[in-house]
Amino acid sequence: MNKKGQFEQIIGGILVLIIVIPLMSVLISSLYGLNCQDYINQVKDRDNQIVNLKNEINLLNSTATFYKIQYENLTNTNITKKDFTDLKQEINQLNVQINNVQNQINQVNENIITIQNIKTVYRNFVFSLTINIIFIAFLLIDFAIFNFEISKKTIELLVKKIHQLKNWIKSKFKKKE
Repeated sequence: MNKKGQFEQIIGGILVLIIVIPLMSVLISSLYGLNCQDYINQVKDRDNQIVNLKNEINLLNSTATFYKIQYENLTNTNITKKDFTDLKQEINQLNVQINNVQNQINQVNENIITIQNIKTVYRNFVFSLTINIIFIAFLLIDFAIFNFEISKKTIELLVKKIHQLKNWIKSKFKKKE
């Protein structure tokens, strides 16, 4: 092949890279945007639920504080058995409500952790897909321009380094015995 033909192949490979890389970035960003928006909305909804539940806990805690103060006032004065029973019943109801709200917050936190795990798996998938696309593009360019010469030389170098490492390890174990 003459120099003009090699030059044309190199220019063709560069043009392929100029076109393929922006297309890959657009593809990856659109995949990320489409698949994560639902999860982002769910996280926002869960955050709002957490805020509402925390407000409800604060309200219930302030009500419990009010009843504790009322109880202390009643203990300092004469109270009837009915007053004590009513107060005890209200405190028990508040404790049940507080436990229910705590359980709801725990469920929301578990859902958020699940969503974050899904996001992590998705990011790993996108990263792996990007690496694979880059590797395929490298192989195509290597084939189109260099007829797999770069790949052959890389594999030969790796095999040589592996043999050197194997011999080095053998020599280390032989010296110790």
